[in-house]
Amino acid sequence: MVLFQIIRNFKERWSVLPVVAIGVVVLVFFSRYTHNYETYGHPLTTNLNKPAPPPLFDDGAEFWMRPGITSIATGYFTFPLRSMLKQPYNINSGENYPKHRTSFWAQMYGSFYHIQFLNHPWRWRCKHPDMMNLARIIFIVALVPTLLFLIALFVDVRSYFKLLVTGNLDRILVKSLLLGLFGAYLFFALKYSHDYRDFGCIKSIFVLPAMIPISTIFATGMNTLRVNAKLRTYIIFTILLVTVLCIASDAFLLSQLTELHLKR
Repeated sequence: MVLFQIIRNFKERWSVLPVVAIGVVVLVFFSRYTHNYETYGHPLTTNLNKPAPPPLFDDGAEFWMRPGITSIATGYFTFPLRSMLKQPYNINSGENYPKHRTSFWAQMYGSFYHIQFLNHPWRWRCKHPDMMNLARIIFIVALVPTLLFLIALFVDVRSYFKLLVTGNLDRILVKSLLLGLFGAYLFFALKYSHDYRDFGCIKSIFVLPAMIPISTIFATGMNTLRVNAKLRTYIIFTILLVTVLCIASDAFLLSQLTELHLKR
């Protein structure tokens, strides 16, 4: 039904087709997809060999690559916040790596809110106590906008299916594009982490293409959600607080990089 509505929208909005065509041409001829297909025989692959598929539950065997998806259960059905608060950075090697290093959702959460979470490159590593505590505060306070985003996503998806019933073509097309972009990003991130048992595709820079749908879904969902004025004020304050804390983290990193540069 959803596919039928999208096709019907394009048929009634022919002016959109040239934009879509240009996008397809750019993706095919001016991206790494064509290069990967010619080199490896598949457009969605890397130069890494695929490890064995992750087991359903952790079998205790050592993972031969750096810690990633050790099992389906721990990789996609855990969110070890306590581990993130204890060690708010990644440790990519060694036996005593934190539990959050094997959780897809923890890795996405950390990469989204903290610029130094991946602990790479080495110039971005700062183990100053203030920086560590700032990261911990971010991870705690950011639970609020994260929960609100999940609520907004649910509200937005529900309103999307209502639009399919009413047949509002313009709004259906916009929502299809936004939800499609977010869904595509999440699907490929999940698939990559499963196939390669690694989290390379959820680095902070790779989240950027999904920022437009994430921001729009959040905004439209919050506007649709009916809350009283006092609660809305608290929500806005919390979001601003997370934003300020993230900016402070970025400023801390910038001062560190500036000091490192001046020492040269």
